[in-house]
Amino acid sequence: FPDEEPENCHLDRSGEVSTVRNDIANKYASVLNIIDIKNSTGLDFDDSYQYCICKEYNLTLVTMDKDFYNIKDIDILFL
Repeated sequence: FPDEEPENCHLDRSGEVSTVRNDIANKYASVLNIIDIKNSTGLDFDDSYQYCICKEYNLTLVTMDKDFYNIKDIDILFL
């Protein structure tokens, strides 16, 4: 399948070698990033998701949500 993402090999806890497609690994890493942001900022999960999208793509977040008042590392337009 030439259009599929390449695979990463890694050792699991049992010592077995297993493979994970890069696209799946990247999606998993993105979810972990959302959880890290949630834990470090106090934003809830959906706010953390919006934050991560804006950060990754250099977007301005447009919101009325006061939970973002303390976020300084992305552009935010409060309505």
